[in-house]
Amino acid sequence: MNPTQRIVSTINRMYPLLCEMNVPKMETNFKFSRKDLHFIYSRFKSLVQLNALDNPSAEIGAGVDFDTFRKGVTQQFGEAHEELIKKMFYSDNKDGIYSKVI
Repeated sequence: MNPTQRIVSTINRMYPLLCEMNVPKMETNFKFSRKDLHFIYSRFKSLVQLNALDNPSAEIGAGVDFDTFRKGVTQQFGEAHEELIKKMFYSDNKDGIYSKVI
């Protein structure tokens, strides 16, 4: 297994598929559509992968910092959703997409 495959495998193990989580509850909590939640989650996983590829010594479980996450998702949603993006990023409930691992 090459390094990129190892990184992807680790990310997929640490961050399960969104459909394995309580998506209806997340839709209610974060006021995003299912489509938007999937977009944000896949963007997050991509950012984690890019971070790991750029910095091989980075711990994948550490996720990404808020500024990187914000920049990655506000391109799609704009600044109007800043508070919801903060809520998702800093969520400490078990149903939050990013919980405190980021």
